[in-house]
Amino acid sequence: MFPIFNKNRKVEKLNKKAGILLEDKEYEKAIEYCNKSLKIKPENLQALEFKFEALLHLHSYEKFTNISNEIIKSHPKTLTAQLVRGHILLNNEKYEEGIKDFNKYLEKEMDSYILSRKYYAFIKLNKQEEAKNTFQQLLDEIDVEFMEVLLSICLISNENELFEEEEFFYKLGLEMEPNNLDFLMYKAVKYMETENLECAEKYVDTILNTEPWNVDALNLKALLYLGHQEYLKAKDTLEFVLDLDPDNEPAKYGLKNFI
Repeated sequence: MFPIFNKNRKVEKLNKKAGILLEDKEYEKAIEYCNKSLKIKPENLQALEFKFEALLHLHSYEKFTNISNEIIKSHPKTLTAQLVRGHILLNNEKYEEGIKDFNKYLEKEMDSYILSRKYYAFIKLNKQEEAKNTFQQLLDEIDVEFMEVLLSICLISNENELFEEEEFFYKLGLEMEPNNLDFLMYKAVKYMETENLECAEKYVDTILNTEPWNVDALNLKALLYLGHQEYLKAKDTLEFVLDLDPDNEPAKYGLKNFI
């Protein structure tokens, strides 16, 4: 009896420490404590869930998939298992099955990102009425600016390498607000990352026509000038950024390292 009691106490302590580290965003250390806990008690759900969350934050998707499968195998009826399985099913284009798991999760806990993925699944299934109802649920659920949530969904989709979904929600954002500066900047950065300077410049110029003092867009404009080997224009642009924002680190770095 006593060895079992001591074993459970040790697992509780390790889990508690992992939870604290998770809150402090020390994800690697949190995983270390989860692993110690799981070594003593391999199927303890709290350690699995903490490890699941830490791996998600670290974007360690291969390990994330492994821990997801462990949760599903050992605790198939938990909310986490339903959530994980729903994501995996949608990622494999099994939309009907994924929606069922998401519905089970949403009965207990509403979540705007889950609703957005459910909405996307209905669109892929060409179920327009269900998509419309889910979209309304999404609008009702969020208590902040909807465009901010939509941009977050794009970022999460990108981080999870769900590029088709990212593009879908990005286009939805621009359909709703064609001149939304955050979405225009998002697209400009994406084009910069793929070295499509001509398209990037189009979006940067659109932003600067509306907001000529936007330092983020000005920094991108300076990079575009550098790409065209227009060094004097790049220098003038970065100096203008520092006039607007003397502590702007990208502009300082650009002047020091590129010009």
